[in-house]
Amino acid sequence: MNVNLREGTTHVQKEAAAFLYMRKGSCGVFLFTEPLAGRRHVQANERRTKVDWALQIRNY
Repeated sequence: MNVNLREGTTHVQKEAAAFLYMRKGSCGVFLFTEPLAGRRHVQANERRTKVDWALQIRNY
């Protein structure tokens, strides 16, 4: 990782510049809640397609 910094840069600024967000993928998170009934359902999948949505609705 090569980060160009000016002379006189503080340690905190160097640490902040060294942190770079690297995305390593994504996922689909389905969350269904019924607060008054006390129910909640959460599931994370590798993808989020129409078929995945239909299966979540059917199984909830």
